[in-house]
Amino acid sequence: MTYITNSNEKTLFHVLAKEIDICCVDQNFYKYPINILSIHEKNYLRKIKELFKNFDFHIDKIYEKRIKVDTKSLVYEGGRPAYHKQETCEKLNADYFNYPIPEEIKGKGDKEIDRYRLWFKENEHLIDSDPKLFETRIQAVFFIKNPKSIEIISKKNSGYTNFKNVEITDIEDEIDRLINFANEFCQSNETTRNIIDIYGDASHKTYIDKNIDLIIKKWNKIKYDLKAELITYFRMKFNPNLKFDGKILDALGYSVCGYCSKNP
Repeated sequence: MTYITNSNEKTLFHVLAKEIDICCVDQNFYKYPINILSIHEKNYLRKIKELFKNFDFHIDKIYEKRIKVDTKSLVYEGGRPAYHKQETCEKLNADYFNYPIPEEIKGKGDKEIDRYRLWFKENEHLIDSDPKLFETRIQAVFFIKNPKSIEIISKKNSGYTNFKNVEITDIEDEIDRLINFANEFCQSNETTRNIIDIYGDASHKTYIDKNIDLIIKKWNKIKYDLKAELITYFRMKFNPNLKFDGKILDALGYSVCGYCSKNP
């Protein structure tokens, strides 16, 4: 079994769908119209449906290594996303942490960025165990004016996907449930309906008004779950035996997790 994080799965589908011409796909992507989704979301799902219907054809067209671009902005950047051999792998289940590279380091060029990254990775453990020593060392080595200002970017683990097979009737039931739930939520009161009418198609944004933001975040979560179920539905309906094995993931720019390899 091969495992990747939900975040990497979303990126993978996005990369594959980008290569498909929307003019060449079937406009109907489910048994009946789903009006709660935007045109952009519907077109994305139409492409994903086409991908699973003709998977080998589309994979052959985009069979190339895809390496992340290194913007020189973060300590951990530019590598290949990983897939995992073990469900219990610490890296698969770990939260995401990263650190922006200070402007005063970036201004000195690539060699200084590389030196900073290497030093940072060797001393990162001190951020939690001895923050004062970390600040003293980084100031002494790189002359950072304000070491306390170093940011930490953190995100909760997105979960993982193991591409296991499920019953298509169960998926259809869940899709129907989510659509009904979305419609009930949208029609629950006039305020919610008006907010969704105005802001629902831009549900990825954050809004200053807390009531708007709360409603749109919930709306976005419902649509996120619905799109995930629809993608599983397409895979099971049109390509139930498909396996995103290591060979395919290697070809798409993924690499096997080094931690899994060292800790079987």
